[in-house]
Amino acid sequence: MRDHVARELKGHNILAVERFQDKTRWMVEFSVLRPRTAYGAPGDETRLFLDEDGYQAVLASQKRRDIKIKRYARVIEGHILDFKPKMDLVVLQYESCRLPFLTVFPDK
Repeated sequence: MRDHVARELKGHNILAVERFQDKTRWMVEFSVLRPRTAYGAPGDETRLFLDEDGYQAVLASQKRRDIKIKRYARVIEGHILDFKPKMDLVVLQYESCRLPFLTVFPDK
């Protein structure tokens, strides 16, 4: 039987002060893919509690493929809500009426 060991994340601890700040809205856990990023070295797994601007910066880093978001959640008054694994979102468009439909495919 395999021992279950908690993985060590860099960045903020789960009970970090940043989690309870009024402006904090997001918790993000991600892997660093490229060297010379602001988030660490390749292979590092990091957790950060972020305000909306910080969250947008993390999304931009993922778009540049500097990091890969593994998990994210909304944070309200220190409570972690809607904890979700990273999902790939694909917007499909219904051709006849041009209404957008959203289909969610989980990461493998």
